[in-house]
Amino acid sequence: MLIGPKAPISFERGVRGSYMEHAYDFYKPNLSSEYPVVDGHLSITCYLRALDSCYNIYSQRFAKQHGGAPFDLSKTDYALFHSPFTKMVRKSYARMKHLDYLQNPESFGDSVPREVLDLTVEQSYTDRASQKIFGDMIKEEYDAKVAPSLLLPKQLGNTYTASLYTGLLSLIAERSDEQLVDKRLLMFSYGSGLAATQWSFKVNSSVEHIRAKSDIKARLAARTEVSPEE
Repeated sequence: MLIGPKAPISFERGVRGSYMEHAYDFYKPNLSSEYPVVDGHLSITCYLRALDSCYNIYSQRFAKQHGGAPFDLSKTDYALFHSPFTKMVRKSYARMKHLDYLQNPESFGDSVPREVLDLTVEQSYTDRASQKIFGDMIKEEYDAKVAPSLLLPKQLGNTYTASLYTGLLSLIAERSDEQLVDKRLLMFSYGSGLAATQWSFKVNSSVEHIRAKSDIKARLAARTEVSPEE
């Protein structure tokens, strides 16, 4: 990754939200072992808790920069996430829609039962009824704003630190300059243990040179399938 002046993709300054806590959700207590210790359910809850905090901070700072106008998902053109598995990405976008609802329930009309407001934060992380409501609600938005960033994550699986940026490369490959220039990209980075940050990029000019040099569709197509034994 190259960082410098006159970049085609730039940070939106002053709106970044970060969150950290000590959590043993995915770690390696035995350094002589090849494998880490993973608590899957805890890891998902940690991810969502970090997303909540980062999104709320980002939203508050965005509002301060824009005359108090609250941020919601209608104000971003694309949303990209750290992707341990792509179902987690869908769950995360639905979670941000849930947070938009908590910020302004009236704007959702009768589409969400009022009982959702009675859930505690911890209950909402595992409440399947509310997750289905917001999961169904985001389907079209998800296809337009999130799915284009999942080409590489779906093909490669979890690339850990790199996964958010494979999403960025995927979006560049899947969308034209006309669909990207002057658009906002909401980014969420996460690492177990844990630390997370949410920020946004703006695409200022053509990214065709990135698209051409990365050439990820052709490189994926050129792969050769081999067995584990080989």
